[in-house]
Amino acid sequence: MIHRLLYSPGETGAPVQTAPRCYRGPADLPDCVVEVECPSWCAEDHAVPVAPGVPRFLDDDFHVSAPITVVPPPEVHGSDVSLLPQLTARLMAHTIEGGVMLGAASIHMELGTSVDAYADLDVAGADDVLRQLREYVVGLQQMRDALAAVQKVAS
Repeated sequence: MIHRLLYSPGETGAPVQTAPRCYRGPADLPDCVVEVECPSWCAEDHAVPVAPGVPRFLDDDFHVSAPITVVPPPEVHGSDVSLLPQLTARLMAHTIEGGVMLGAASIHMELGTSVDAYADLDVAGADDVLRQLREYVVGLQQMRDALAAVQKVAS
């Protein structure tokens, strides 16, 4: 990852993409711009404003991967409610201090649809979640097999 803070008086404007995976845009410092080369896993479009009217400063931004999600299928008992992802994870890294990547990288795992239900995982935390998910898959497979047996008997 390349992050360069450049003194550039009078240069303003929104970030622009200058090459594949490379952006140049304003810094949150007077008369400075930042050049950023994203890591290979970053799916964030750094040229898009954070929100309407809220500028994006490339020296205080996040590299974010594409999400992975678990979305349950519709209920078997007739609910037509569209289900939202119940488990989502993204790799994130925060860039601050003149664009230098600090140790603020984590796997951001969101649970359900609540904004406050999330965990930022380090490697040990990710290993723990992976262990639990492996146990969950084994248990879910056993339940699925038992359900198939019950449905076979019932039919």
